[in-house]
Amino acid sequence: MEVPLQPRLLPCLVLALGFAAGSVRPSEAPDPASLVSAGIEASRRGEDMAALEAFDAAVRAGLDTPRLHYNRGVVLLRLDRPAEAAAAFRRATVDPDLAALAHYHLGRIARDRQDWTEANGQFRRAAAAARTPQLRQMAGMAQDRLPPPPPPGLILLELALGYDTAAGFRDEDLGARTRKGDLFGSLWVYGDRWLVGDAFQGLRGFGSLTAVGHLDERDADLLLLDGGAGLRRRLGIWETEGGLALQHIRLGGDTLETMAELYAEGGRPLRAGDPPHGPRLHLRYRLGVIAGGDEFGYLDGTRQDVRVRFHGQLGPGRWSADYTLEVNHRDDLDTAAGFASASPVRHRFGAGWRQALTDTLDLGLSASWRQSRFRGQDTLADGSSRRRQDERLFLSGTLTRREEGRPWNPFVRLDWTDNTSNIPVHAYDRLRAALGVERMW
Repeated sequence: MEVPLQPRLLPCLVLALGFAAGSVRPSEAPDPASLVSAGIEASRRGEDMAALEAFDAAVRAGLDTPRLHYNRGVVLLRLDRPAEAAAAFRRATVDPDLAALAHYHLGRIARDRQDWTEANGQFRRAAAAARTPQLRQMAGMAQDRLPPPPPPGLILLELALGYDTAAGFRDEDLGARTRKGDLFGSLWVYGDRWLVGDAFQGLRGFGSLTAVGHLDERDADLLLLDGGAGLRRRLGIWETEGGLALQHIRLGGDTLETMAELYAEGGRPLRAGDPPHGPRLHLRYRLGVIAGGDEFGYLDGTRQDVRVRFHGQLGPGRWSADYTLEVNHRDDLDTAAGFASASPVRHRFGAGWRQALTDTLDLGLSASWRQSRFRGQDTLADGSSRRRQDERLFLSGTLTRREEGRPWNPFVRLDWTDNTSNIPVHAYDRLRAALGVERMW
C-alpha cells in the first residue's frame, strides 16, 4: 500500500544522513555536521521549526548535499510549505540513492495541487529510479490512482425540432419584429482537439457551429460559426488558458457581425487542497473587436466581459453560480430619423443545477437574470427620447435519457424568456419547446 507522508516518518528518513545526534552550544562556531545533528534531535522532539532552522543554518555554513536538501524537504512538508519542499526535493534528485524517494514526494506534492501531468511524470521517474521492489510498487500504485488522461479531442452533436412562440422576434437589440410563432429545427456541433500537449498543458484548437432554421419566419434563421486556439498552462494551483477566437453570425441570410476576440481564463480549487470534485473558482476575461454586416454597421465597435464562476458538487448533483459584467462600445444607430443605442452595459447573474434522477434520466436546470443599461438617449416614436433599460429573465430545463451502449441520447427541453424594457418596442416574452437527440464522440 502507498505510505502517506506523516510526521512520524521524519526520524527514520533523516537518519539516512548518517550523522550522529548531538547538541550545539551557542558559544561554539557550529560546523555543518553538528547543525544537521541538531536538526535531527529537534525533529525527534517534534520541533519542526527548530529542525528547519538548523538545516537552514547548515546550508548557510556551506553544506550543499542532496541528503541535506532531502531532509529539508521532509521538514518543510511537515510544516505545510509544499512549494519550498518541492524546491528542496528537486535538489535531492541528483543523488541516485535518493532520486526515487525525492521524485515520489514531488509527485505527491503535484497531486495535492491537482497538477496531474506533473504528478504522473514524477511518479514515473520515481518508479524508474527505484532500487527496491517495494518503492517501485508504491510509485506505480500512486501513478495508477491518478485520474485517467482525457481523450485528445471530442465532438458533441445535437439535433432538435421544436416550436418558438416568438420566432419572428429576432433579438431584443434589433428592434420590434413580429410576434408570430413558428416551428424550427436546430443543429449544434462542437469540437476541440489538442494540437500540442494534452488536456493539462498544451495548445488546443476548438470550433462550433449553430444553425437554426424556421418553417415560415426565414428572416429569423440563424447561423453562428465560432473557432480558435488557446494555450493552456498550469501556474501553481491555477489552470490557465489564453488564446484567440473568431466568430461570424448570419441572421436571415445576412451577415449580422464578425468578431475577433482575445480571451484569458483560469480555474482553481476554491481552497488549496480541495479534492477534484470540490468547489472551484473560474475567472474569464474577453475582448472582442466587432465589424457589423452591411446592414448593421452600427454594431461596429468593441465588447468586453468579465465573468466570475463558482461550481462544484453538492450531494447527488452539481451546481454552478456566476456573475458577468459586459461593456459594449458600438457605433450605435444615429440617423436623421433619430438615435438608437447598441452599446449596453450588462450585469448578469446565473445559476445551474444538474443531477441524475434515475440510472437513465438526467435533469438539468438553469436560470439567469440580466440587466442592460444602454448608452445615450433613444429617440421614441413620438419624438421624445429616453435612455433604454431592460431586464431579462431566462429559465430552462432539460431532461435527458442516457443508456449504456446507446450512442444517441434523446432529450426534451423547455426554455422561457421574459424581457421587460422601458421602451415598449423592445419588450417581449417567448416560450420554446424542443425534442432532440445528442451524441458525443
